[in-house]
Amino acid sequence: SVHTFYVVLYNDAAHASVFEVWQIHVYAMNRLDLQGLVGQTERQGCSITVRAASGPRSVHVVTSHPADLAPDGTDRFELGDLLTEIPFKYQPMVAGRREVLVNFMDAAKPARGATPLASWLVTARANPPLIAKRY
Repeated sequence: SVHTFYVVLYNDAAHASVFEVWQIHVYAMNRLDLQGLVGQTERQGCSITVRAASGPRSVHVVTSHPADLAPDGTDRFELGDLLTEIPFKYQPMVAGRREVLVNFMDAAKPARGATPLASWLVTARANPPLIAKRY
């Protein structure tokens, strides 16, 4: 669901002169939490379940950080009326927390200006590997 509201900024305390008007869109998104070790590929628990809202569709999966989180195998999937589990692989190269946006785009439409069919926010945490011995 989408909620829209406006923010009005004024030049003065009396609110007589408008400086800027912002239109803000707030989208509700599903969220997935992942955790892994730096330099290792994690596949356990790295899947997103989606369904086509209006009939069968071919979708293209796009992530904001494809080096860290990418579809496992191909990036095109067929979605139908039933739930479809899309496998991902998480391979962080830097320790820390990162938020990755995953969009499912209609493959039949051009990528530029297309609206996502579904969006997920993946919160990924990468821990440094445990050093057991030093030489």
